[in-house]
Amino acid sequence: MITEFALDLRLARRRSGLSQKEVAYLLTINQSTYSEFERGVKVPSLEQICQLALIYGRSFQSYFEDITSGVKPRLAKRLEKLPKTKSPRLRIFNRGITISRMKARLKPLNERYGGA
Repeated sequence: MITEFALDLRLARRRSGLSQKEVAYLLTINQSTYSEFERGVKVPSLEQICQLALIYGRSFQSYFEDITSGVKPRLAKRLEKLPKTKSPRLRIFNRGITISRMKARLKPLNERYGGA
């Protein structure tokens, strides 16, 4: 499955003038593994993302957006089933605010900003 990140990665490499083999060498991986990154077959590790950011001078925000969009629905379901707290303490006030803010962050963008 080709992702926006995979497309960004391919574009960054092409603009850099580096070959897949050269970038793979810098990452200490096989060229075929790097090719799988660009095709969206494999996902690089966080360390490899940091190396790629340094190689290309980019932040690769799309990588984190792809991951976040996949995680949000699962986290929202878990949040719905979060057990209620039993003892009233000061930190429960903070807990309520934290949960409320998390719910807002987990809503799809169109719901957050009143769109359809």
